[in-house]
Amino acid sequence: MRVTKRLPLANSKKPERFRPNVVICVINPKGEILLTQNVVRPGHWQFPQGGVDNGEEYEQAVRRELYEEVGIKDINIIAITKNIYSYRLPKRFLLVREDVAKSGYVGQIQSLAIAKVDSLRPKLKPDPQEAAATTWVDSKRLINTLHPVRRSLGKLAMIELQRLGLTS
Repeated sequence: MRVTKRLPLANSKKPERFRPNVVICVINPKGEILLTQNVVRPGHWQFPQGGVDNGEEYEQAVRRELYEEVGIKDINIIAITKNIYSYRLPKRFLLVREDVAKSGYVGQIQSLAIAKVDSLRPKLKPDPQEAAATTWVDSKRLINTLHPVRRSLGKLAMIELQRLGLTS
């Protein structure tokens, strides 16, 4: 039996991988939205977020990430819109973050969760490695408070909140 060598096809580039991620828009009874400040970049306000582990359901990831980042356990998940937004990581970031580079991810594909808390000001316990600070922001000020690179996702969150009747 003769074995022939396979030649690679011209377009047989390794497929790019995007890390699954959940972004959580938490709203309180006053209509304020929870934001966290990025630990690495002071003044960089964003929604709580994090990766979806292999085999983990999105709802599990939402609950785990909120608890890890800010200590919230009691939430009501209203909706999860999967794969609503994606972005590529800058090459310089891939070089700095060896864990991401080794995993072969070129960016993140984000799902958006909308969650409510019953308390006006639930007790928060931010993990100093996850969130430098937290704040509750009126939905009318959300977009301007978010860091510019987070504003597109903020606009998508506002559309979802309006669609669900959670903001005007």
